[in-house]
Amino acid sequence: MTVSTNITSATLAGQIVDARDVFVLAGQDPTSGNGTTPTYNSDSLANAGVVDATVVAPAIALTAGFNATVAALTLGSIVGTSTNPVRTVVVFAKPSATTTSTATGRTTTSLVATAGGPVAVTLIFDTTDATSEGTVDATATGGSVTVKGVSADTSSANSTAGSAGVTNGATTADSLLQGARTQLSTLIRGLSDVPTLVRCPPACRPGRCPRSSGASVRGHACGGLLPSAAANAVNIHIDTTTSSVLNGGITVLGNLDVISQAHTTASANADSSALSGPSASQRRSRSTSTCSF
Repeated sequence: MTVSTNITSATLAGQIVDARDVFVLAGQDPTSGNGTTPTYNSDSLANAGVVDATVVAPAIALTAGFNATVAALTLGSIVGTSTNPVRTVVVFAKPSATTTSTATGRTTTSLVATAGGPVAVTLIFDTTDATSEGTVDATATGGSVTVKGVSADTSSANSTAGSAGVTNGATTADSLLQGARTQLSTLIRGLSDVPTLVRCPPACRPGRCPRSSGASVRGHACGGLLPSAAANAVNIHIDTTTSSVLNGGITVLGNLDVISQAHTTASANADSSALSGPSASQRRSRSTSTCSF
């Protein structure tokens, strides 16, 4: 099991009255090249192990995390004045986040079944926020203001069945996934409280973040009771990207750009192609279950 909390915050809360360009960056600004991209990589890997000569313990890989990347001019901040304006103001947030879980059954030439199919569960909350609540005067020649949040997050859950499948009467996929959910439920509640530690957008303020009650495994590809399955994969990925100008005021000679851009790739893959063997119990265990939210 891997549990991670990653927070990157760039905040300006004071008064800047003598500057040409002002950058508040939780990421690398593509125009100026200033700043550095926050990178969050979290993964867990579980391989089935032998309990005795005839049964192999199932592999369970769980990865849970909360990533928050925030760039903000806070309420009360002042950047430039009418008598001494600034030229360029950039408030920019852009992380790189990859979260994976991988669980594999026993795939050696020895056909030893597992007591339950491998389970891979990925649970991730990604929040990216660029906000201006300050007072900005960018009326110098060539003046411009950019408030931009960008995310391109990737998550996956990958489960590969062992070559002998699962034993006859093995633990049902429903029980395995419910057990994983039970283990993660406390973590979910804890992770949903993380936004209280950082400045978050309105959509993810305390009390409005996703909680454990908002996600449940409900079936065959999420509907009905799941029988024992050779491989199980669940991926729950909640991504929020916001850019906003709230309180305060902006006076600018040139362009004012407020941009929010997101591209999230989430996948769940349960693979039973390695199954071999002629027995009826093995044939019954060739099913897979996947859930992606």
